[in-house]
Amino acid sequence: MTELKLSGTSIGVDFGYKMLFRKNWYIIPSIGYYKFTVDDITNKSIPAASWGTRKYRSIDYRPDSTSLGYSTQKYHYNNLSLGIALGKEFKLNSKYQFTAEMSFHYLLNYSQKYSLGQVIYSTSTKHNLGYLVTGRLGINRTFKKIYIGTNLLLPVYKQIKKDKVLLDNPAEKFDKWFGGYGLSLKVGKLLN
Repeated sequence: MTELKLSGTSIGVDFGYKMLFRKNWYIIPSIGYYKFTVDDITNKSIPAASWGTRKYRSIDYRPDSTSLGYSTQKYHYNNLSLGIALGKEFKLNSKYQFTAEMSFHYLLNYSQKYSLGQVIYSTSTKHNLGYLVTGRLGINRTFKKIYIGTNLLLPVYKQIKKDKVLLDNPAEKFDKWFGGYGLSLKVGKLLN
């Protein structure tokens, strides 16, 4: 039995359209790219005396029939991100606004890369990777018809499917509540 802890720095970019629907309330449907990265692995055997703690995961990679087992210390998934955010804007003055949002992003995975030391093993299995629910708190600054803002990203919930290349059962999922933080930059054009 093992206890597996995964973490990493992920990046993404979204293109959305902000639509007001009530006083100071809005929704933002979006589409974008999300690179889900794992670059810190703690793979602890239970009981610890059997193998101890490893900083890698075994991988199903056989470049030829005589190869022994391989492992990866980091990997990432390239995804199409389909999102929707619900938010409220609070005007601080004529130029600044505070925003509070909750977003949901569905990740459609189209390629994977696993680092095997000097070799990068790439696959292109297309599947649903999972989804992310994120709280966002931000400040916007308006310049005539343009606004620029920044958000503090607070991951609320993440559900990611397990990976058969990493010798997991893909019918199972990793679930994580309240892990990490992030920052985002947003730029928009006001149409009214």
